[in-house]
Amino acid sequence: MANSFGSISMMGNAMRAYQSALEVTGHNIANVNTLGYSRQRIGYSSVQGHLVSAGANSFITGNGVTISGVRRAREFLTEQAMRQSTSDLSQFETLANSLSSIEGIFPEPGPNGIGEALSKFFDSWSALASNPNDPGAKILVQTAGLTLTSRVREAFSALSSRESDFTTQIATTFDRVDVLSDQIASLNQEIASKKASGAEPNDLMDLRDSALQELSSLIDIRTNDLADGTISVQTGNFVLVHGLTSQKIPRSYDASTQTLSSGGLSSVVGGGSLLGLMQSLNKATTYQGNLDELANNLRTQINTIHQSGQTKSGATGVNFFNDANPQTGAVNFSLSIEVAASVDNIVVNSTGKDGDGGLALALSRLRDASITNLGGKSFKGYYGQFVAGVGADSNYARGQLNTEAAVSASIEARRQSESGVNLDEEMSNMLRFQRSYQAAAQALKVMDEVTEQLVNMLR
Repeated sequence: MANSFGSISMMGNAMRAYQSALEVTGHNIANVNTLGYSRQRIGYSSVQGHLVSAGANSFITGNGVTISGVRRAREFLTEQAMRQSTSDLSQFETLANSLSSIEGIFPEPGPNGIGEALSKFFDSWSALASNPNDPGAKILVQTAGLTLTSRVREAFSALSSRESDFTTQIATTFDRVDVLSDQIASLNQEIASKKASGAEPNDLMDLRDSALQELSSLIDIRTNDLADGTISVQTGNFVLVHGLTSQKIPRSYDASTQTLSSGGLSSVVGGGSLLGLMQSLNKATTYQGNLDELANNLRTQINTIHQSGQTKSGATGVNFFNDANPQTGAVNFSLSIEVAASVDNIVVNSTGKDGDGGLALALSRLRDASITNLGGKSFKGYYGQFVAGVGADSNYARGQLNTEAAVSASIEARRQSESGVNLDEEMSNMLRFQRSYQAAAQALKVMDEVTEQLVNMLR
């Protein structure tokens, strides 16, 4: 409109545009501490001008400003990197915490560990070999055997408890994944509806990104933007969200291979606390197998020699440890009923002669014997390597956790610089928009006065 009334309209539009800018700036300041909020920026575009004729000349004048949109400050690649980093960090945080708790089951070296119990057990046989007729020496053997079997069972039981905890946490994680998938699908529906009406639902998209961030901490995910503003979410070969619909994550899993399966389709879990929990569960099961090997071989080796000797009453074929058939490992590792009932059933020789401690000596020498089923290691050597492995696994997880924490902090700093609210910048913007608003208001006042004078002249 090439007239004074058009100029008044143009300045009115400018004031409304700068008022909107002040509102967006205020919204940013209000959400400076809101987790997951992305600062918003108002966009302007010049309104297409109109042709004005002045005698033989023609020219185009502008029609002011209009709001082109309000957009979030988000960088796609940074968001993708942050989700991957969150997934890796959560995996190793879960694994490190789990292995640290398992490491506490084996207080080695120390007076309360299985290693010390093994040493005292073989020491007691050596002492009995030196004093085969001493009832006190037999009591020491019985006590050392009780201590050893008790500590092996307790360690196995503690690992079983950890296994149960990890299994429960995996089930809880599955449930949370489903909740977040439903939430993302619901937000997809709201976002698609807003976009269809021409609006830009920035706050809803922030909520969806926050849900995606939490989901990435649970399991590795990939996302794809769809044409209607919705997204699809996939983990491995399984689709969790597609547009307005969500699907439950498969509950069938194999912790040893860290895979999910459903309907003949399987997929490796690539990250998140779910992977950390599966790795923890697999480690606990492996460690139980190590204790089973130790207990079963102690049974076999000790009982084989002990059965060949005579008790005080002349009985033969008496086991020192309970002989489970088939052997079930550490879970029921204990003294035999006979030895637990009386120290007189502990053998020291195969001749029945007083002063003969030959079998007790042979049993004491098993301390350093190479056991084929233990990879050629001694009992102490096998257990020592096992405990060292537990410590190495825990140290590796902590090292990876520290590395991922540093990577995550770096990406988060970059994301904050791109998307976070800077109060100094917002205050500067507020002053700029305020001055722009005041200038537009002053221009409107001048144009109003000019128009009023023109109207008066025409009267």
